[in-house]
Amino acid sequence: MMKRSLAYITAAWRGDPAVDMEQAAHYCRVVYDAGYSPICPMLYLPLFLNDAVPEEHKNGIDMGRDLLRRSRVLVVCGHTITESMKNDIAVAQRLGITASHITEAWDNKGDIVIGSDVWIGYEAVIFAGVTIGDGAIIGTRAVVTKDVPPYTIVGGVPAKPIRKRFSDETILALLTERWWDWPEEKIARNLTAIQSGRIDQFK
Repeated sequence: MMKRSLAYITAAWRGDPAVDMEQAAHYCRVVYDAGYSPICPMLYLPLFLNDAVPEEHKNGIDMGRDLLRRSRVLVVCGHTITESMKNDIAVAQRLGITASHITEAWDNKGDIVIGSDVWIGYEAVIFAGVTIGDGAIIGTRAVVTKDVPPYTIVGGVPAKPIRKRFSDETILALLTERWWDWPEEKIARNLTAIQSGRIDQFK
């Protein structure tokens, strides 16, 4: 029997123990069905720790971090990124732990759609249902929770627009030209102009 890798679950908990534990159990089942051994402190820490006591609150965080360090994968659940989740993602990135996203079964937002001429940085995480527009650039280790407009550079956790690659006029022209549908010979001939957004130099 193949040994299952440990997968640490992070999510935006609502603060209601009963609701959170039910949600945590659901996430664990989804992760288990995906072939991992789920680890979710929310399922058991509230059973013996009092979060209102500062020392116990800190100990709970420390225990969760220790479990995360032992995991192979960090699973980001839901469609909201809280400060606590940002911390989990940052720890995972520092330790080289793979971050992935499993959308909860009752709130599936659909497939990820990635356009043409898109660059996606190392260890970036893209949530379900997100569309990445043509020509967009996703920064290294960004967590993309919303659609990215064409020819827009985004980065951060959660990912936010940094700037557009070209002027609105040039972007419209590039989207109209759809150079990625050209024959390979024409693309090679215009590569420098494509990279610089010099529509006037297309030939």
